[in-house]
Parts: sequence; structure tokens; C-alpha cells
Amino acid sequence: MVTDPRRVVCQGNTSGRQVKFGIAVPVGDFVFPLIFSPNTPDRLARVVDIEGPSVEYHLFRSGTGTDWSEEEFERAAARIYTLERAVTVRHWGRDRKMDEMVLPSFEYPENWTNPLVGERQALDRDQFMPVMDEYYGHLGWDSVSGWPMEARLTELGLNDVHGPMIRGAEEARCRLAGPMPEKLESSDRSSQGGY
Repeated sequence: MVTDPRRVVCQGNTSGRQVKFGIAVPVGDFVFPLIFSPNTPDRLARVVDIEGPSVEYHLFRSGTGTDWSEEEFERAAARIYTLERAVTVRHWGRDRKMDEMVLPSFEYPENWTNPLVGERQALDRDQFMPVMDEYYGHLGWDSVSGWPMEARLTELGLNDVHGPMIRGAEEARCRLAGPMPEKLESSDRSSQGGY
């Protein structure tokens, strides 16, 4: 049983081989987190008496027997999500421009009338861009590049990730011949001497 939420990567032994595996959130993002429900008066999802956003935590505790607080669970999930992003930056130069490539798919009106507003809706890019900025800020990612910032990686105990992420993104840029983000936050840029 893992008792330290800072230790996301665990080790095991299979047939004499050392195997590393990560603790992952036990559900997919297609259904979870449960937040909205058309079946409740306040439109918030619940499972029995558990508020929607806490369902994943309760599933994790029940399924693993791990005795973490909900805050420890959320920290472990943030480490996983941030590390996953850093890996995609390092290996493929993932950035905000890549994230924005899917937006045209949401700019078409919905197929059905939205029951909450009584009409079909489509994404308004001008309204959505500040939401992306806020989302990246909430995650501790640079709002221009979409890359995890060094301070956030350090806060999550991933101190050794930032440098290799930046170097790997530079190599990916050369290998994939794609554009790099226009800038990083000044603290990241100064610590790395630019890109």
C-alpha cells in the first residue's frame, strides 16, 4: 500500500524484473469528474450522498485501500497530470498552439438544442481564450506556451523535470520541424537562458 501521496511512481517486481508503474486516477475523463447533472434541482451531480467532484476520490480509496485525504489525492492527481504534460512537451514539443488545433471542431453549433439555454450553442473563440488562460494559470502552466512552469513542477516535488522538458522540447522542435511557443514566463526564460 502506498501511503505517501508525493510518491506517484511505485516499484514492483515481476518475474525477477524491476517494474515501475504509476498510480493513476481510476476513472476516465469522459464521465468523471461528475459535476453537472440534469436530474437534480441544483444541477450538481451526486452519487448517494457524495458530491460529484469527490466521487473519484472515494472510488480510489475504496479500490486501493489507500488512506489518503482528499487533498493528498488531489495533489497526486495534479502530479500525474502535470508530469504527463511535461512528457508530451519533452517528446513532442506539445504547446498551446497544439491545444488550440481542436477548437474549430467546437465552433459548429451543437446538433441538438441545449436544454439549459433553449438553443443550439457553438464555441465563441474570443470568449474561450480567457478561459484557456485561466485554466493554464490554475494548473501552473505558462499561458502562452502551455508548458508547466518550473515553480509548479517544484511545488509538486518534480524538481528534476523542468530542464529535461525544455531540452527535449528543443530537440523535438528540430526533429519535428515545428514552431516552438513564442515565449515562456520570464522566470522560466531567465533560468534556462531562453529556449
